[in-house]
Amino acid sequence: MISFLLFSNIWKVSFSKLLEYYPDFNLKKHSYKLMTCLEVPCAFDFKGKGVVRTMGGFLRDFLRLDIYRIYRRIPVLLNEP
Repeated sequence: MISFLLFSNIWKVSFSKLLEYYPDFNLKKHSYKLMTCLEVPCAFDFKGKGVVRTMGGFLRDFLRLDIYRIYRRIPVLLNEP
């Protein structure tokens, strides 16, 4: 997306130089805004599940020694950021 905005800005500058031959034609100045978006799928892996599914998943992670999933699961269940 950034490369497209950069390319379109370069195109607009070169086109405006070409339009200097036509002084009656006006171009609007545009400002571009970049909005970043972060996906957080981890919170929805565990949030909103029932008690049985939560305890079963916790037990499964414990038996498989999947420490990382246990580490991710506890803050989500405790509503910590």
